[in-house]
Amino acid sequence: MSPGLLLSPLTRLPTLLLVACTASSDVDSGAPEGERDCGSGLWGETFSSLEELECGLGPDGPELCHWTLTFGEGTYEWSYSDTGETGTVTCDAENKLTATSSGGTTHPGTFHRTTGRVTWDGVVYASTSD
Repeated sequence: MSPGLLLSPLTRLPTLLLVACTASSDVDSGAPEGERDCGSGLWGETFSSLEELECGLGPDGPELCHWTLTFGEGTYEWSYSDTGETGTVTCDAENKLTATSSGGTTHPGTFHRTTGRVTWDGVVYASTSD
């Protein structure tokens, strides 16, 4: 018998069994319409600080630049000041972020559903793809 065919218990004739699959992008994220959750708005995105912040010392004193955050699914890379770090990050149903660096430091954050912005250690970031 061919895969996907079953014998109907009533007629003893082959019956085709159809299975439907849904792509993850079609699954309801649970966020209200017009809003994004971590899965649809955070993973795979890079964010830049709204303000220029201290990035180290130049020949004339402190230099300023935009800090960046890049998120993978469950991971982050953070470039700030004149350094950077990586680690793991989780996001709960209320879009609260909990991040732990590879060195063990924890960072609080929030993904804002309506603006698509991230607040991370008190600094606000916007997506670079917006």
